[in-house]
Amino acid sequence: DVYDGLPAGELRRLALERWQDCAVAAPASDEVVVLECCFLQNPFVALMGRHDRPADEVREHVRAIAEIIRPLRPKLVYLYRPDVAETLERARRVRPERWSRRVIAYLVEQGYGRRAGLSGWAGVIAFFEMAQAVQLELLDALPLASLVADNSQGDWELLHAKINVFLG
Repeated sequence: DVYDGLPAGELRRLALERWQDCAVAAPASDEVVVLECCFLQNPFVALMGRHDRPADEVREHVRAIAEIIRPLRPKLVYLYRPDVAETLERARRVRPERWSRRVIAYLVEQGYGRRAGLSGWAGVIAFFEMAQAVQLELLDALPLASLVADNSQGDWELLHAKINVFLG
């Protein structure tokens, strides 16, 4: 885990090196590789949440990753839910209590959360609402094909069909 214990600059450098390694090692086939959360969520959580780095710096970091992987012609599926609080609460209900305590400690009791005066579970929700807004705005600026897939209606069959069409 490269996210804990490293200063923000070192974390960025190491993460970009690992993305470069990933791009070099990628299969030269039509094989599909699914990377969940490491492209957008992890940089926002680690750089903004933990280290309180400015949004512009996090955007630039994600853009740098996008440039590294651009030759692979990746496709980004962003699962969107407008009600961040409800989504997080659903995750909280099915996970052990220690998970929510850890998330609160990580996002609220250091970095961004401390500076912004966030507290408790409401602070976690506020962080992810802010992060979602920045991420959605960033998607339009990335040199990658992306699909914002709204899964708030619960019609997974329709959503899967849209994703399949997008992925081609």
